[in-house]
Amino acid sequence: MVNGDDAGMCHAANQDTIEVLEQGLMRSTVIVPCPWFLEIAAYAKEHPDKDFGIHLCHTSEWKHYRWGPVADGAKVPGLIDPQGYLWGSVEEVYATRHLRGGARGDEGPGSTHAPTPFRPSCFGHRRLQSNSV
Repeated sequence: MVNGDDAGMCHAANQDTIEVLEQGLMRSTVIVPCPWFLEIAAYAKEHPDKDFGIHLCHTSEWKHYRWGPVADGAKVPGLIDPQGYLWGSVEEVYATRHLRGGARGDEGPGSTHAPTPFRPSCFGHRRLQSNSV
């Protein structure tokens, strides 16, 4: 099974995703904090037979096309850069204080990686249903 990545990022990505989904050639993962999420979410809600997963996203790497966290930035200050967007690179994410020092700042043991407990894109949309979509 082919997985199409980055639906929700822009209108063109959504349109291409929909076209290939309609042909039954792939399933897709959706980046929730992206600007065009609502368009692909509406399609997913109208087409419950299509298979969607969630693309976990902690960076916003484009220079002139960026997005922030889903939560209020004040509640997740370690996830955002000084402009309020998600960090631009994985290296910047790892350099932030919340990962370097753990939950207690510099007192923590430090981290060498940020694990993902499961691969959400492996689960069909039926397992990831939400009232907010």
